[in-house]
Amino acid sequence: MKYCIVIIDGAAIRSCVTPVAAAQNKAITTLEGLGNTKKLHKIQQAFVDEQAVQCGYCINGMIMTTKALLDKNPDPDTEKIKKALSQKPDDAYIRDSIGWVYYKKGEFANALTELLKAYQVLPDDPTIAEHIGDVYAALKEYSKAVEYFNKALELEKKEEKKKQIEQKKKTIEEKMK
Repeated sequence: MKYCIVIIDGAAIRSCVTPVAAAQNKAITTLEGLGNTKKLHKIQQAFVDEQAVQCGYCINGMIMTTKALLDKNPDPDTEKIKKALSQKPDDAYIRDSIGWVYYKKGEFANALTELLKAYQVLPDDPTIAEHIGDVYAALKEYSKAVEYFNKALELEKKEEKKKQIEQKKKTIEEKMK
């Protein structure tokens, strides 16, 4: 789950990768549009009440995705929730975020499991490929790290980001010598 998820015309969308033109003349709801510190939205309050708060990075996306789902189906059963999230880009982004949290906690095996599942759904997402490379580097599986950094470089469009990935790859290649 990404912190950049907003609801555009009822769908949970990553604003950070959505062109501005795609949002033109559409109804947009941000996390800030749900509630505030004095009066939380009922979904925000439920996350607090159930102590479901995760890191500050992914909780916004969890709340916004939950809101979009419940707006479409106010009373989903477990199977409907699973079906709504399975094999969709949002599911991959959830796995990417969970994997990244595991990575930051040093739980590399769990991170790799989640990230590889995300990559199966979205093999053209450079961020997921880069994250997998980072995990393989942490596991000292350097050839796999380089493989995924190369995939990320092929997919990445932003030059500044490409430079960062290239630097990671170069560092790993030095370790392989």
